[in-house]
Amino acid sequence: MSDNARTACWGRFMIDLPPNARTRSAFISGGARVLTTAAVAPEGFEQLLQAREAELAAQRHGNGGSMLVERYALSERHQVIASWSSAVGKRTQRYEEFQYFPDERVLFRFESQGDATAVARERARASQAKFGAAMRAREPVVVPTEPGFCVERGFVAGSALNREEVEAVISFPAMAHVSMAFKSFVTRNPEPALLERVRELPVDLADKSSGIAVVRRTKRILDGLEGSEVVVEERDDGRINHEFAWEFPGKADSLAAPFLKLGMTLDDGALGEEGEFRDLEEAIKFWHGITASFRLRPGAV
Repeated sequence: MSDNARTACWGRFMIDLPPNARTRSAFISGGARVLTTAAVAPEGFEQLLQAREAELAAQRHGNGGSMLVERYALSERHQVIASWSSAVGKRTQRYEEFQYFPDERVLFRFESQGDATAVARERARASQAKFGAAMRAREPVVVPTEPGFCVERGFVAGSALNREEVEAVISFPAMAHVSMAFKSFVTRNPEPALLERVRELPVDLADKSSGIAVVRRTKRILDGLEGSEVVVEERDDGRINHEFAWEFPGKADSLAAPFLKLGMTLDDGALGEEGEFRDLEEAIKFWHGITASFRLRPGAV
């Protein structure tokens, strides 16, 4: 990796990427899906809330009334809209939290569900207030040093065990046939290792025009975590794709060692004189150059 690589902070982990890499990511923290909207003007915050409230009020529930239940404020800049999660029942509510940071002009939206009982609703409010107090905005280049979970343009401080997940896709403008992906989630029941799950697949396809083979399989340690690494070749009537994967099955109920998966896809045409890589070995070198930088963020837990 070159000296001008940029560091991406996803959840509690970090990875160094080429400066021109483009990323799309999705996050779950505290069981709530987290969405980020940048460049939101102060007046736009209230307009967005009013529009969403009106939209839900206009939607009719099958048992009478509207889909809107209520809107309440945890603070001036932290508002919640509750609605029915289904148009045919009133046992579950959907929560949409809107937390706005005017100085950074960033809006975070948290989506979750919960039982509609009075006890569950009070518990939901307490949880929303807790996570709201832990939330702050951050510049994309800023990597926090305290315990917590990075989301797009934001950070949720804390190290209490909770449901948290990350999914990210990486593309490279000058490499049309190449993409990468990352996934992590806290697990209670780790799956069997990847090498165990692919052990029955062949190691090559010989002269077959179609089929799947694991052309590379090994154990590999990233930041002290021993995972399985494979390269799968897929042929479909002469078209050849390759899927790279490094996977760590996770430790039960661990924020520092959750399920982790890094992947890279080479579409047909990526290898060869007119492709991004001369051959598979050059592609493996590129893969190793990026994934070797994957690590737990210092102070994350």
